[in-house]
Amino acid sequence: MAQTFNLNLAIPTAIKAGIEKKLNNDLVIGKAARVDFKSGIKLNDEVNVIMPPRVTLNDWDGGDFENLEKVTTTIAKVKIDTGKYINFELEKAKELQIMNATTAEAQALIDEYTSDARYQVKDAVDAQLGLLYPMAGLKIEKSGGYELTQDNFFQFLADMKAKFIRANAWQSGKMCVFVPPEAAAKALNMSLLQYTESQVKDIKTGMLAEKAGWKIYETNNILPDSSSVYHPLFAVEGRTFAAPIQKDLEIIPYMRDESINKAFKGGFVFGASVPNAKLLGTATWKITANSYEQA
Repeated sequence: MAQTFNLNLAIPTAIKAGIEKKLNNDLVIGKAARVDFKSGIKLNDEVNVIMPPRVTLNDWDGGDFENLEKVTTTIAKVKIDTGKYINFELEKAKELQIMNATTAEAQALIDEYTSDARYQVKDAVDAQLGLLYPMAGLKIEKSGGYELTQDNFFQFLADMKAKFIRANAWQSGKMCVFVPPEAAAKALNMSLLQYTESQVKDIKTGMLAEKAGWKIYETNNILPDSSSVYHPLFAVEGRTFAAPIQKDLEIIPYMRDESINKAFKGGFVFGASVPNAKLLGTATWKITANSYEQA
């Protein structure tokens, strides 16, 4: 039986709920961030993000424990410096389709028609994080970049692991490397197996493989700079970046004078930073296209 939906309420609610509940799962580079939804923030605000604490592992000779440590948290101050907005309309035919559907069907359609708005939010946050490579404290770089090959890709993983260990920043099971699609194709020699149904869950979140203690993620938000050099990111899951995001998203329904379609608009703001430079690594890669791509 068809249900009556108030789309002026249902569409904004679906977008807001989807962003706040699903964003952490949808983010790729953002997997290395402490994502913190904040109420009442606006552009140019500076907000505090509480980063995860760490405790010290001490040597033990079998006697009494010493050096009692009080677990404290680190406060990262992050400027809210990025604003984005959406402004879209729902065709009358789609509105009628929702209005005449059963409750379950209508909810599925609403989710379908608003999913791209959620994707755009995810992509905007990931893109901003991808630009933070200059803040990396651990680097393997040279002028003009290293020509990336399958062989030296794994050497990069090993060498960067050594840098993180020397910086006391390596955390087993939490290490991530984010590479562009060009690097994935060149370095991982990916087979069709990685795109079979059994791999869909990981592919959706960008994870391709796990090598040398690194979870390798593919993302289109690692872009070449003006010299065509790529800067992959080596990071610690949930700890490298701080990303405060506006919580109280306001999606406003309206109708344009020249249209009978329902329209929706709204904006949100966020910030991104690297509280501790030694938790971020980068390299300089030149990636030559495969021969069939050059033809």
